[in-house]
Amino acid sequence: MDKFIDYYFDIRNMGTILLEEGAYDALLQDRHLLKSTIARVERYLHGSGEDYLDLQIGPLKLRIRGFDEAGYLHSALKSV
Repeated sequence: MDKFIDYYFDIRNMGTILLEEGAYDALLQDRHLLKSTIARVERYLHGSGEDYLDLQIGPLKLRIRGFDEAGYLHSALKSV
């Protein structure tokens, strides 16, 4: 069963979530997934008008709320 994480309520940092939930491995194996995920986060950061961003990264389902969280995710994705 896929796991849904709302980052707003999770105490782990973004890099740890990506690693522990299997998203890091999925991103390493699929460069297109990595590039498209970064593009979606960048669109959100540049003012998509949405209150939150839902992403599926491998087995991880992740909800991002606000620019701080999106920035943490963007930084973690750029370090993959």
